[in-house]
Amino acid sequence: MFSFSFKNRIAFNYIVSGAILIAIVFLFIYYIVNYSVNNHVNEEIQDELLKHLNDVYIDSNDTYLIHVDQWRAREHNTININPVFVEYMTIIKNL
Repeated sequence: MFSFSFKNRIAFNYIVSGAILIAIVFLFIYYIVNYSVNNHVNEEIQDELLKHLNDVYIDSNDTYLIHVDQWRAREHNTININPVFVEYMTIIKNL
């Protein structure tokens, strides 16, 4: 394949094995952090969704608010946006 001297073959193998090891460690850490962050955010979104779904009644034609006076409160008439993270989800969880 390559005609390296013995010293250059050792150096080449050392560099390649070091690069592969660093890549494996990076991917391992990346997937652990990615999984834990997504899991945490998805649980918070699911909790918030379930909390608000209990306040809504849906039939085949319309949607009704169960606690109308509570929804008229100021906290439901203002928009708060957390610009740090927005996640779009489908039925199969990820887009």
